[in-house]
Amino acid sequence: MAGLVTSSELLTALHNKATQLRIGSVRATSEAGSGHPSSCASAADIVAALFFSVMRYDPV
Repeated sequence: MAGLVTSSELLTALHNKATQLRIGSVRATSEAGSGHPSSCASAADIVAALFFSVMRYDPV
């Protein structure tokens, strides 16, 4: 997350990202008719924290 943010703002933003990841994983596995949405939903918090806060990834 860019700039200076409080820990409360960061946690809220990460929670929102994790929720978006959960929704996307359920939609994707439902559309495919295959997969394990519960496993994806369980990992959403970890993935959100790593990808959006810890990792330094520049897609450009």
